[in-house]
Amino acid sequence: MIVGFSHLIFNTPKVETVINDLKNQGYQIDFSELGLPNHTNKKPLLKFYSEKHDIHLLRHETHYDVEVLNHYSETSEVQNRLFNDKDKVVSIIIPTGKQPSESEFWANLGFKVNDGGVYLKRPVPAWDIEIQFTESSATLVEQKLDLNGFTSIAFITKNLQACKQLVMESASWISDTFSLEVNGKSLSIALMKSPTGIIIELVEV
Repeated sequence: MIVGFSHLIFNTPKVETVINDLKNQGYQIDFSELGLPNHTNKKPLLKFYSEKHDIHLLRHETHYDVEVLNHYSETSEVQNRLFNDKDKVVSIIIPTGKQPSESEFWANLGFKVNDGGVYLKRPVPAWDIEIQFTESSATLVEQKLDLNGFTSIAFITKNLQACKQLVMESASWISDTFSLEVNGKSLSIALMKSPTGIIIELVEV
């Protein structure tokens, strides 16, 4: 089961512009790492693979933490499914009729289901997250980590393998576990896609 929310992930080639915009909203840089190896397990989730990527983690006292990435991708495509327009609410656009299967997936990870979406309530407020689903009959862009905009959501877990097992049948795709050293820490990471294709990153702590 998921311990809690970690951060939203925003990809852009215009890193300085995005970071300055976040700073104007009260965010502060926690750390930056340039030229980190881009694990090959991520290839199915990238339109263009680069061996390196840059990471900048920004924190805010009252809003969701945001990790700004540059995957050095050749795509200029903008994602149209994941947004954080309202304080403490993440909006996810899903295909019409898919809310039951999407809700079941999140419930398997430990979320509570309500009429409009799912939410995670934890003893540590920073670990809480509320997700609102909006159904759409429009053609939705396939989620990739190197699209421009919010591309995925990261969560922390104490048992990565057990967490993967919980959604083995409901997830549409799950990566093998891989390791990455970030900010001086060696992390075990797995990526997965929800039934409608939303990308989730699980980090074992």
